[in-house]
Order: sequence, then structure tokens, then C-alpha cells
Amino acid sequence: MEAAGVPSCSPIRIKNGDPTAGAIAALVRKLLSATPKLINHPARKRCFRASYGGKTAYGAVSCFNDIAHCETCLDAALEVISDGCFDRIGARVNMGSCFMRFENYKFCKND
Repeated sequence: MEAAGVPSCSPIRIKNGDPTAGAIAALVRKLLSATPKLINHPARKRCFRASYGGKTAYGAVSCFNDIAHCETCLDAALEVISDGCFDRIGARVNMGSCFMRFENYKFCKND
């Protein structure tokens, strides 16, 4: 398991012009816009998918412990992933109070 705040990036890089980058960008917008709903979701976990240019990206976010700081934690998780894994087809990070993951394959049951 990764240390809190340290991203785990896919070894596969997104090639220039690959629509996977657009699918991931659309997915990130969905993940962030859903944060307020996540706070009131009983499981405090949501799975999503987004498509762009024939490619689909899958993602999940979850908050635990201090739910009052869910949005702040997920914003920080996105920043960590963006800094360390911006050009990868998948990444995940556990921030201690929240978790964020995206991939180019389905890994969640309810996306």
C-alpha cells in the first residue's frame, strides 16, 4: 500500500493526440463536481466514467474519517495526482482522509 499523499502512477504514458487525455479530463470534472453529493452518500464512495473521442476513463473517489474536509482532501488528491501522474493512463492516491483513482479500464462495480 502506498504512503499517504504519495501517488501510484501507471507506467503507461498517454501519447500525444490520444483521446484518453480528454476522457480523463472529463472524468476529473465529474469527480470534482460530485464531491458535495459524496458527503451525503451513505457509503461515501462514488464511481464514475466519462468518454471522449471513443475512449473511456473510469474513476472513483471516497472520503472517510473527517468527512467535513472531504472536498479539501479531494482537491489535494487531484493536485498530487496532477503533479506526479499528469501524463499517465491511470493513477491513485490515498490522502489519509480520502482516496482518488482513475484508470483506462473498469475497476468499480457502480460506475
